[in-house]
Amino acid sequence: MRIAGVNHGLTSTWGVITLLVSLGGCHRAPPPSGPPVFPVTGTILVDGKPTAGVTVRFVAVDPPGGSPPAFITGSDGRFTSAAPGSDAGVSAGTYRLVVYWLDTPPSGGMPFDRLFGRYADPDRSTLTVTIDPNDPAIGTLSLTSRPSR
Repeated sequence: MRIAGVNHGLTSTWGVITLLVSLGGCHRAPPPSGPPVFPVTGTILVDGKPTAGVTVRFVAVDPPGGSPPAFITGSDGRFTSAAPGSDAGVSAGTYRLVVYWLDTPPSGGMPFDRLFGRYADPDRSTLTVTIDPNDPAIGTLSLTSRPSR
């Protein structure tokens, strides 16, 4: 059946364009869930030197909860929990830091912690920080790579 005076090709094209434009305008980022997060920064020194490749993980003590992702230091020993424009970060509270510096032996094999596991266990790590929303920088942490006695 053909309706007089209506160009069906043109009508369906405008319908598709209208649908695409309306769908494009409806795309919204989901609202953030959970408490607000802050871009935490810090520096890790090992034996007095800035060290690249050190992993820093925040384990919530107060309030208790899940751990944010791990952050890795750059060549200057610094880490940041968020890239510009991202919603990654750490919420306000007290955290025990789990820190390890993995290396693989020259001959291959299993990686080992160059910090000898001293800070790798969240129940035994002595590194504790409180994240303040007004100043989320944790400063410089000086660690040792010498084995404990």
